[in-house]
Amino acid sequence: MGAFRALLAVMVFSLALASCATGGKRMAAEYYALAEGYAEISKHDKAIAYYRKAARWPAYENASRYGLARSLAMTGDYSGAIEAIEPLLAEDPDNKLVSGAYAFLLAKSGKADEAVALYKRFYDESPDDPRAGRDYAELLVLAGRNQEAIDLVAALKLRFPGAEALKDVDALETRAKAAIEEAAKPAAPDTKPETKAKKS
Repeated sequence: MGAFRALLAVMVFSLALASCATGGKRMAAEYYALAEGYAEISKHDKAIAYYRKAARWPAYENASRYGLARSLAMTGDYSGAIEAIEPLLAEDPDNKLVSGAYAFLLAKSGKADEAVALYKRFYDESPDDPRAGRDYAELLVLAGRNQEAIDLVAALKLRFPGAEALKDVDALETRAKAAIEEAAKPAAPDTKPETKAKKS
């Protein structure tokens, strides 16, 4: 970790020196590298600023927008992340990486049903991809469709035993079962003492 921070400091110093000698357009690569470095060490506020700078130039716009969306999501700004990634989705609606990220952003922003509908299309097109199945199951859990998620996880485990993409699927199944159990619990009785009406 110390070596990475030293490298990052050298990059920042180099960037400062280079900015004196070159125009902003040639700085896009450096801005992008800095953004990625800050994102790697979870300094998302700094990463966001550099992704925005790098995104000004066409050669770095798409990668920077994707990174920006990721860092904004890590700070909890899901609406900002959606806004950052929507142009990428409009440009290439069949891009599974972008569509998958967009679906999870929708789910995190409270639009889980819309997210499930979007991702189901990609899952249906990739039935031999255990990662697509696992991600679809997670979206089902986020949408509160827990029994569907449990059934899908069971089918995935049978179809792809030992698949690396399914290594955390047991935890996902546990979350879905816990949500079902929680929903089945009877509501707690009202424990407020009744106040007797005063006699006049």
